[in-house]
Amino acid sequence: MLAALSLTACRGMRSEEEPSEVPGNGDVLAEYPVESPTPTDVPIPDPTPTSTPAPTPVVPTIVVSDNDHVIFMPRVEYIDANDRTCPLASLLFSSLLYTVEIPGEPPTTHFVGALASDLPEVSENGLIWTFNIMDGLYFSNGTPLNASSFISGGGMLNAIRHEDATAIVSAPSRLALQLNLSAPIQFHIGLGLFNLAALPDGVANLININYVAETASFGPYRIERFAPGEGFVLIRNPFYPNAFIHEFDRVIILFNN
Repeated sequence: MLAALSLTACRGMRSEEEPSEVPGNGDVLAEYPVESPTPTDVPIPDPTPTSTPAPTPVVPTIVVSDNDHVIFMPRVEYIDANDRTCPLASLLFSSLLYTVEIPGEPPTTHFVGALASDLPEVSENGLIWTFNIMDGLYFSNGTPLNASSFISGGGMLNAIRHEDATAIVSAPSRLALQLNLSAPIQFHIGLGLFNLAALPDGVANLININYVAETASFGPYRIERFAPGEGFVLIRNPFYPNAFIHEFDRVIILFNN
């Protein structure tokens, strides 16, 4: 609109003898109409699909030395602190008992005390099992570990079921963990069934893998570093009582996928 007014004003200032600079009659904009673009004027996109650039390779941040013990495991979203077959769980979350192999004897499972001072005491009727927890135990962040660390306050369910038997877990005292059974079960079955892991207060036994790095643990090792998607660097836990289990100064857990 400003351009039209400017041209009109300039043309009105000419003398009658001065020839018009624009041929033809009528308004200047009418003499030179702006044509709308036809569909052929619209650029047509190239139908050839563009190739997706290759992802940038992830550079490992965990450096492994010759003295490190390396364990490969599948990447998981959760770990069960009571799963003794999971290397990460067994190294970070110790349980009441641990198993040993005795040379010269059949390859059966032998339990000895870990966080419990010994095997449980069982009442004559087989319905009350009592574990005595070792005194002076601490989680990797320095908080005390006691009998309540194995029941609902520490994330464990307070009822364990096996076939027709149900065991209610309680802590009658600071260092006594008791299981009251509705029916007796075989001793070796109970040892495996009641071999509970110690967990900090408020932590469930099924733990998100990203949350594990922030969780106080109690096992032979504690977390020194967590690299998401890559793995864990574990170092010896100074609060763990059974120092002879520490075969390596550092254990590297690498996700193999």
